Amino acid sequence: ACNAIFWGFEATTHFIRNGLGLTGFYLYIPLAAVIGLMGGLSYVNCMYQIQQNEDIPTDLRQLAVNLCFASSNIGIVLASGLDLWLANTALSQCNIYDCSKPPQIYN
Repeated sequence: ACNAIFWGFEATTHFIRNGLGLTGFYLYIPLAAVIGLMGGLSYVNCMYQIQQNEDIPTDLRQLAVNLCFASSNIGIVLASGLDLWLANTALSQCNIYDCSKPPQIYN
């Protein structure tokens, strides 16, 4: 929850990017690494729980793991497609910023 609040606040206010300039991006790297580790560890934990769950019959465990992998990959493909669609429509640069002015990258 703290990561979601932090990144949501940063996305709306850009307090690190505007306040720290280029050095602020060095702060992004460990924060993004923590998010990646949390996602990867939760993914591995789900697969471990499927393998260790005694409610799933032994002959169906491999099928359960394959279904989880397939669902994960389908979710990634759908999220990527949604990102491409939004980036070219509602979230395009000219919809968010005034394209008639030159972009201001750093102060």
